[in-house]
Amino acid sequence: MSTDRPPPLNPHPLSDYVAWAGNRNREPILGVLKEKLPKASGRVLEMASGSSMHINFFAPHFDHLHFHPTDKDQEVFDNIKQLTADHGNDNIADPVHLDLTDPETWFNPGDENAFDAIFCIGMVLKEIIDMPANNFSMIFGRG
Repeated sequence: MSTDRPPPLNPHPLSDYVAWAGNRNREPILGVLKEKLPKASGRVLEMASGSSMHINFFAPHFDHLHFHPTDKDQEVFDNIKQLTADHGNDNIADPVHLDLTDPETWFNPGDENAFDAIFCIGMVLKEIIDMPANNFSMIFGRG
């Protein structure tokens, strides 16, 4: 697949368009993660993993970290498992269903297996809202 011209726009996580875009941005994102992710061993949650193309590209660069892919769409789980096996990445866990609109799928923040870092690449920032006390809220959506 050429990186010069994009395939037709299709936001589905297993589409040719998403693969094209992911291949173009993975190196710059890796550079940021090398600066920001923990230097010591730890657990890293990826929200909205989609096809898992990013997490499978990043994992070999961080063998001291254990990555945990998640997605709302369980249809991508077989693809995540297959890519992980194809790449031989033993520091990537099996995917877990996480739907930010459904509290039943949320992780327990007091869990002894809390995450040392969380990142999200596959969602689009829709809006930043100023909140009281100098905080802010970010609204994400897919596509």
